[in-house]
Amino acid sequence: MGERLKKICFFLFLFWAMICFNEAKASDPHFGVLGHFQDSESYIKKDLNLMKEAGIAWRRFNLKWSSYEKDKAHLDKVILEANRQKINVLVMIIMGEYSVVPEQGVKNNKFRKTIQDFEKFVAEVSERYDGNSVKDAPNSPVVTHWQIENEETGPVHFWKREKFSKLPGPAAQYVEVLKSAYKAIKANQPDAKVVLGGLGGYDRNNYLDGILRADGGKYFDILDFHIYQNFPSFWHVIKVERKVNQFRDIMKRYGLSKPIWSTEMTTGQSALGKKAQADEEKILSELVVKRYVVLFSEGVEKAFWQYFDTPKVVGGLLNPDLSPRLAFKTYGIMTGKLNGFSSVEDLSKGGLKVFKFRIDNKEVFVVWADQNQTADLGLGKVHITDIFGKTSDVNSPFPVNRSPIFVERAG
Repeated sequence: MGERLKKICFFLFLFWAMICFNEAKASDPHFGVLGHFQDSESYIKKDLNLMKEAGIAWRRFNLKWSSYEKDKAHLDKVILEANRQKINVLVMIIMGEYSVVPEQGVKNNKFRKTIQDFEKFVAEVSERYDGNSVKDAPNSPVVTHWQIENEETGPVHFWKREKFSKLPGPAAQYVEVLKSAYKAIKANQPDAKVVLGGLGGYDRNNYLDGILRADGGKYFDILDFHIYQNFPSFWHVIKVERKVNQFRDIMKRYGLSKPIWSTEMTTGQSALGKKAQADEEKILSELVVKRYVVLFSEGVEKAFWQYFDTPKVVGGLLNPDLSPRLAFKTYGIMTGKLNGFSSVEDLSKGGLKVFKFRIDNKEVFVVWADQNQTADLGLGKVHITDIFGKTSDVNSPFPVNRSPIFVERAG
């Protein structure tokens, strides 16, 4: 009887483990946004609630060195509320006015720090948010993903050299910063993930190769790049130049294979604005879907829309009062159809763009065309959902235009 009970318990355990595994797999989040939170607790909660409503599982925001020194409470509140609502956070550690390597710009010597100062600061931050109840922030909020600085491929952000040079500083100097942060984070959180500072889409002067040549591949877990071009240029960079594969090839030369994310993308500042308001809203909605689908089809693991609640910018998903724009609704439709996908296949032919997503045991196709035409995916009768939520069941071939549609087998 005892052996039989043991066997029953064993199979029950296996059944439970399979359920947990499937739940974890199904909830694997691909969609993220950027944005910094206002200080009020009600704003933070509403903001995060809207993210959940749209099926967005990741939020990227800054942790500025000097701001952290002055006030940790706001960051504590944001991270804790994100944890409570099961929103993943990617926290980008930036120096702001401080600098620790020779070629970083600095206003005056009082802002000059050392690598040791930076490593100590990062160690304190990662300890505060490691969730082990030792030197933690109140209620032990947790951060599991850290990004080290931003756009080290250019002269503006990390290097702060826009008045002095059109080129970034040496990759080896950035690696010094990356290494010190990586060591500090992993000492406190061995399982935490360190994300490389976001590379520009064109990766000026083959900067990734410079980072890896300086042994930087040891000090990050995830590669990140940013892509801002208008959609024709975006398509060219991603689909014609195959930029994501170029990043993979560079890593492969150094014996590396790491996940690739894109934590900043948007419409391109000149894509909208000259159209009537209704057209602008529609075009923005179309571009949101197209950009995500194209990046995922190239194997990008997670992608972040640049503007979520940022006021007065082209491409935001929310108005300044947090009321949703049309693109917010489209975003939710997209995540509802595609979240949890396990694979993407690009079946495009010429002007007809077709991308097949596998989600559990079903297939969802995202389809659009450069000009009006018809499409037949060999599915017979299909169920179509447009980017504004309108649905219809039609026989193949079905009409397609520049506005993406989600296509599934009917019935």
